Amino acid sequence: MRVELAIKAKMWEFTIHPQEDELSGRSFLPRDAGEFRLVNTRFYLDGGTLPAEIHPDLLAGALWMMLHPVVGAELRLPLAVSPQFNQVLRHSFGVEVGPVDQSLAPPDVRFGGPALLLSGGLDSAAAALILPDDVRLIFQDRIPRAVAGAVPSALVHLAQQRKLAQTLAGMGREVHRHRDGHEQLFEPYPSPNTNMTLIAPLLRAEALGLTLMEYGAVLADLYFEGYTLAEVGGWRFRKESRRGQQGEGRPKARFVTRSGMNFEEALTGLLSLFGMRSGATSAGMSEVATALAVHRSPLRGLTYSCHQRSLHTACLACDKCFRKLLLQHIFDDQDVPDDLVDYYLSRPSLAGLFSRRFMDFHHVWMYVFQRVKSGHPVLAKLQHWAQDAPDLGFLAKWYVRHEHEVVPIEYRAEVATNVRKYLEPMSQGEQAILESLELPPLSDGVRRGGGL
Repeated sequence: MRVELAIKAKMWEFTIHPQEDELSGRSFLPRDAGEFRLVNTRFYLDGGTLPAEIHPDLLAGALWMMLHPVVGAELRLPLAVSPQFNQVLRHSFGVEVGPVDQSLAPPDVRFGGPALLLSGGLDSAAAALILPDDVRLIFQDRIPRAVAGAVPSALVHLAQQRKLAQTLAGMGREVHRHRDGHEQLFEPYPSPNTNMTLIAPLLRAEALGLTLMEYGAVLADLYFEGYTLAEVGGWRFRKESRRGQQGEGRPKARFVTRSGMNFEEALTGLLSLFGMRSGATSAGMSEVATALAVHRSPLRGLTYSCHQRSLHTACLACDKCFRKLLLQHIFDDQDVPDDLVDYYLSRPSLAGLFSRRFMDFHHVWMYVFQRVKSGHPVLAKLQHWAQDAPDLGFLAKWYVRHEHEVVPIEYRAEVATNVRKYLEPMSQGEQAILESLELPPLSDGVRRGGGL
């Protein structure tokens, strides 16, 4: 693949020239086992939101994060990289990148504090609440598609997300705006093959001194399977964490690069070249806890967690918004109207939600069904089924062992103080239940199509 760059006013226009074997790819998660396609060959970076100077290796690293789902054996960039960058990509990812400037040294990133990629959703907002007050918030302000017939899954409406970023800035938080349109290259977008959360921080790493990059991680990212559309054999807590404890590896840890290296090890090696690493501090919170933390904060009502167009706080079309709306009703101690349930269940995008043995974020749905107030017959059956599982009330609390084992030591104490402003910590007994948790599947008599 060859990449060209043309700077027009403040807009950086990148044009890619793929080879025949670089027009599609396959996701490494069961949920997205189908093919994704490269449907555009041009995308933009808003140079007006970027630092005045960016080290070539950092720009190359950001471009690699954007393009690697389809890059083949070679990547030719419009700038020269250091020999060390070339060596890391060849050794870890099996890709020859160039041109190479033999006199160029890698960037020297000095610690100036962590950064958080702020998408505008509940999870990244909750992360902003518990991370140090001086964390640099980088707001992902996507460039909307401007032509008819462009990628339909690209996010086009950011009114709610911008309100959140403006509110945080008004609270005295340091907010940086990032604008790019690389998501429009693919259909569907190859998440989670990409590492979108690293793109904006990489471009600002040297200018802002960003050596620790956080994102809106949740409990499922490290300890449960999270989104897995394909049928899985069970839904249980994973003993393995980012500290490398024994147990089944996370999805990205099971992805192998062209060179045969574990994907996460390869990515860690690339970041370490710059003196950087990624963090997952907020993964001590489940989706229940992130929603509750925001509910108890000044950010309540300002988040938007969906990638669909909406002028409200939910798109009214996807399972993610349905789940978060039900959580909101639980926190508000309100009954869920029957017409709201009927509307969601009629959406084609939710047709298979209750037909699988294990739902996406099965543990969160279980919590919802144990606590939601509704007289709707579908929810009534699900509520009855959920009572056979252990009480999952602790999902609304902070997983303390995560704090001790995963939260970076540089700001662990401050996180411990901040998180307790919004959430109770799990007791040792609750942590023991979580760590041995194995949830039952939806039974045949409850699954939609078999009784719902």
